[in-house]
Amino acid sequence: MPDTTVWFASEYGRRDLSVPGVLRLNLRMPKAGGSQGPLPPLQEAGRDFHRAYLRGHMTAGELWKLRKTGFVPDMICTTAAMGNSLFLRDIFPESFCVVHAETFSRRDDGLEGVQKADPARRRIRNVLHLNSLADCDLAVTSTRYQRDQFPEWLAKDMVVLPRCVDTDFFSPGSGREAFGELVAFSGQELASPGDFALFDILSGLLAKRSTCRAAVLAPFVGRAQLPALREQLAGKLGKYAERVLLCGFSSAEAYRDVLRASSLYIHSAAAFVSLALLESMSCGCLVLASDTEAVREFVREGENGFLCDFRSAEATVNRIAALLERRACLAGVRKAARKDMMDGHDLRHTLKRNRECLLGHYARWRGRAASM
Repeated sequence: MPDTTVWFASEYGRRDLSVPGVLRLNLRMPKAGGSQGPLPPLQEAGRDFHRAYLRGHMTAGELWKLRKTGFVPDMICTTAAMGNSLFLRDIFPESFCVVHAETFSRRDDGLEGVQKADPARRRIRNVLHLNSLADCDLAVTSTRYQRDQFPEWLAKDMVVLPRCVDTDFFSPGSGREAFGELVAFSGQELASPGDFALFDILSGLLAKRSTCRAAVLAPFVGRAQLPALREQLAGKLGKYAERVLLCGFSSAEAYRDVLRASSLYIHSAAAFVSLALLESMSCGCLVLASDTEAVREFVREGENGFLCDFRSAEATVNRIAALLERRACLAGVRKAARKDMMDGHDLRHTLKRNRECLLGHYARWRGRAASM
């Protein structure tokens, strides 16, 4: 759509990356402020709410400057989760507003332990979502599971826009076995430790299989934090640490090469499916993922991957070892994972369908507005 002006507003920016036809609007990030350590649950929830307000306030300030230049968007796409959309309607009341609904916490969501946020923080996240969804013209989400977590009166009008994967880029490489045994871990637990005992599983696995190596993928970790994390790995794993590669933010090519070389990819998140899981499946990885409803939408036991409870480090190590022993016989599972990504998430076709869906809803909204 070359005749369309696009502004991309973000708190993060990369000087080495630009997209033709896309203008950047840099948003300020709210300072953390106050105590950086853990707080009592209610105070932690209050801090979340305050940060969301600050984020919304700062976003509104930058968007108001844009409005003063005469720019009024036909369509706004935003997230409901972080607070950025709190004041959008006050600045652009005449725009078609699309909100991406990420999560809605229910008491019966089936998650246990610390992977589940405490009730106060969950309520705050729900409040942010409800505010944005009450103000939008179209609510979208990425998975059926996400949609189904919302109350029926909200979920019934939500549209599922599947995530897109560049299956040409994230494709199987040649000579996977030439790299030996390499197990890649998704690494989310380094940012928010949960029931998945990463260090216990790493030490157990590396002790059990003397030729195995591990890669911990942590793209959210900045270069400045990597030395401290490597030191933590060394302290926890001792002699096994030299067989663990800690991958911080890197080029897309380097990240893909790790996926291609991996004998097994571990997706430990229970409540969501990361894009990394879909990219690993597109690369034809053998995957072992959390046995939860969110993940079962994508991974079918024994067909295109395998599922695991992960709550027992010993049982998880045994499951990983068993899959590594059988990996030569599981080429069909890897091919099925790749096929699922090409059929349901291929960038060229899925992006086109998503775009046509958005534009169709926009056209109908505009037609209703014109008839009033």
